[in-house]
Amino acid sequence: MYGYILLACTYVELGRLDIARATIKTALEVAPNYSLKEGARIFAAYQNDEDRNRILDGLRKAGLPEG
Repeated sequence: MYGYILLACTYVELGRLDIARATIKTALEVAPNYSLKEGARIFAAYQNDEDRNRILDGLRKAGLPEG
């Protein structure tokens, strides 16, 4: 599941929002309750705020629900 999440972020960085959104859709089929709130909890381990915020912003752009 987390592979899909990171893949979606990568697609956002590449400007491929269409594929990023499709990847998030697949991730949500695997874990339907996953949200940005859960992502923020998990990615809190990132020491660098810029990196963490970039990931969360990418997930938001890809269509992950706020939760």
